[in-house]
Amino acid sequence: MSRIIRIGCFFIFLLACTQVWGDNFISPIPLTSEIDEKKANLGRLLFNDTRLSANGEISCASCHNINKGGMDVNNPSVGVSGEPLDRNSLTVWNTRFNFLHMWDGRASSLKQQALMPMRDKREMAITTVQIKKLLTSDAQYKKLFNEFYNGKTAMRNVADALAEFQSSLIAINAPFDRFLRGDKRAITAQQKNGYKLFKSYGCVACHQGTNVGGNMLQKFGVVSSLSEQHKKDLGRYNVSKLERDKHVFRVPSLRMAMYTAPYFHDGSVNDLKDAVAIMAKYQLGIDLPEQDKLDIVSFIESLAGDIKGLQK
Repeated sequence: MSRIIRIGCFFIFLLACTQVWGDNFISPIPLTSEIDEKKANLGRLLFNDTRLSANGEISCASCHNINKGGMDVNNPSVGVSGEPLDRNSLTVWNTRFNFLHMWDGRASSLKQQALMPMRDKREMAITTVQIKKLLTSDAQYKKLFNEFYNGKTAMRNVADALAEFQSSLIAINAPFDRFLRGDKRAITAQQKNGYKLFKSYGCVACHQGTNVGGNMLQKFGVVSSLSEQHKKDLGRYNVSKLERDKHVFRVPSLRMAMYTAPYFHDGSVNDLKDAVAIMAKYQLGIDLPEQDKLDIVSFIESLAGDIKGLQK
């Protein structure tokens, strides 16, 4: 497909988005959500338990530190073998609003996603037998699994508890959400202009909805050829083996982007302004003026919700 045709298709899609959502492409994160707090607490224990890995040293929290953006500040993350993993970890904040999970979208639900790292030989590499032994020998786990799952420690129940905990990780009341709800002073003039630019340049074609992303798969490099560095990972092609899925990834949410450097599937960019410039180049074919980059970054910073103790 030629560059002109790809750009044309992209902006036709953007026009369709405008007809569906109108001027506001982003919807605020709900202030309340139905969560089973007790079950989520069981999920929290599992999420932070290093005994759920083959070497007893790695937990889900090792790669998804909820106090530091919900991802691994070290890139790449390291599995039980001590070898670096292939991709930059995604944040676990607001994941309940994503339609697929993992960079290549291979998990269709949080329950399915929760088990993948544990079963992966490079990540946590623990077996079902080992997990069952742990859960039936630990007094606290025995009590909680009796309460929620009639004492059954099947992997689907482990996944259910982990998913409930991840579903509880919601960063609410972001400045931009307060702005959408009518508080026009909730964001700065620079952030308002950043949102205007975000829409006019076409960023909203892929980053929109409640999670400002997370709701579609998209080719990385729509209008410009990728660098050799970014070409290394074939993305969803590794799952589907379809030619059209080469370099296709799940669009990440921008909700917590101010906290989640490094950026992209390969964690190759540490600065949010640089990430914005790269996306404009590869996805839109635009070289952004410096001030526009700064304004868009300022807007993205307004998307992050309230989380006590979160470290930038």
